[in-house]
Amino acid sequence: MKAINKGIFTKKEGMTQIFNEKGELIPITVLSVLENIVVQKKTKDKEGYDALKIGYDEMKESKAIKPLIGMHKAVNRVFKNYQELRLTNLDLVNVGDSIPLSQFSENEIVNAIGTSKGRGFTGTVKRYNFTIGPITHGSKHHRRKGTSGAGTGQAKVFRGQKTAGHHGHAQITVKNIQVFKIVADKNIILVRGSVPGPNGSFVKLFN
Repeated sequence: MKAINKGIFTKKEGMTQIFNEKGELIPITVLSVLENIVVQKKTKDKEGYDALKIGYDEMKESKAIKPLIGMHKAVNRVFKNYQELRLTNLDLVNVGDSIPLSQFSENEIVNAIGTSKGRGFTGTVKRYNFTIGPITHGSKHHRRKGTSGAGTGQAKVFRGQKTAGHHGHAQITVKNIQVFKIVADKNIILVRGSVPGPNGSFVKLFN
């Protein structure tokens, strides 16, 4: 993981659209900024690298296991999710501090990481956009993938063929998206275009 200048964890609320001054329709993704609390500061001397362990999406202490509670006595709070940020300016942040939204500005270009929608076990038509077979009566080859053999010479199926299988639920990185607007009083950031993941999923913004 490379060092970054700034980063924050958000929650995807959904998409909308906004008309700008020129009358152009702009697709917008609404992200609510969670409270990002620094629960641990990792250093090269102890852990071998510099990073901040961030906790977000707070949960009740009564529902947490005791090792998790004891691990973060310094902040006296328990979170459902923990991730690391390898920021370049670790000296400016201490344990218990909150990562501010003010580090980002409007019209800034950022990157987003999220988990795409999980679609379960799907066929090749949906997974790889294969062409369907004839729809006429008696075809019996409507949504099948066809042959995958290499021929009589090899007499086997090579690995890596596009077949039916698990579709979605993968980490996706979208680069160079624009911060359209920041609503600081409501902890909401609007980015231009789409970001990966269903509504309610967590998205990491960084630069």
